[in-house]
This record gives sequence, C-alpha cells and structure tokens, in this order.
Amino acid sequence: AGEGGVYVTGPRSGLDIYVDGLYRRAVTPAPVRPIPVGLHTIEVRDRRTGVVVASRQVVVKQGTTNLQVDLSTGQ
Repeated sequence: AGEGGVYVTGPRSGLDIYVDGLYRRAVTPAPVRPIPVGLHTIEVRDRRTGVVVASRQVVVKQGTTNLQVDLSTGQ
C-alpha cells in the first residue's frame, strides 16, 4: 500500500478540494495528505454553488513529496 500527497492549485484560491468525492477540509492552494497510493480523482468545487470547477485524475506515488496538481486550466 503506502501513502503520498498532492499539492492542489486551482483557477482561483478558496475552492474546496475533494479527493474521490470526499471533501478533504482544504481549500486551494493547499497540500492534501495522506492519500493512498494509486489513481484518484482530484476536484475543486465552488463552496457557494457546489459546482465542480475543475477535476483531474492523478496517480499518487508513495513518498513525502506532494504531487503538483494544477487545475487552473480546467479539465
């Protein structure tokens, strides 16, 4: 198994960060860990409307370095 992390940036700051549909109590820009190693869907949502602003699938690798996930370009 193992764990890793991501550092999520979005089209703007203050967007809620979700991993596999679960709110991770973080807002952009921010690190999110731990996340199990493997394929995950990272989303940023507008808290006021609940709309998914951007989403991307990423493969999280084991280690202390956070994978940079830049969602500022949309999909």
